[in-house]
Amino acid sequence: MLAAAASGDNAAVQDILLKHIGAVNERSTTGRTPLMACAHAGHMEVMRTLLSAGADPSAQDGTYHTSALMLACASGHHECVNLLLSSGDAASIT
Repeated sequence: MLAAAASGDNAAVQDILLKHIGAVNERSTTGRTPLMACAHAGHMEVMRTLLSAGADPSAQDGTYHTSALMLACASGHHECVNLLLSSGDAASIT
């Protein structure tokens, strides 16, 4: 799931979610989620899919306590930032 999200492969993300809905919030060994991976890379379509499937926008990685919002901001993906801000309380995802 993480690789599909990071590469922007929305079809693969949807396929994985159909088979294993729990994959929406799976974590890498550093605590990165699929939503964080696609926010960092700027993949809007995948972000919409993950958020619709229940991805947690307030999740933080285990290394730097970075959220999807922080990664989208740092990477300059303004549309991703706006999507994340509109998906929930901005204070809970910073």
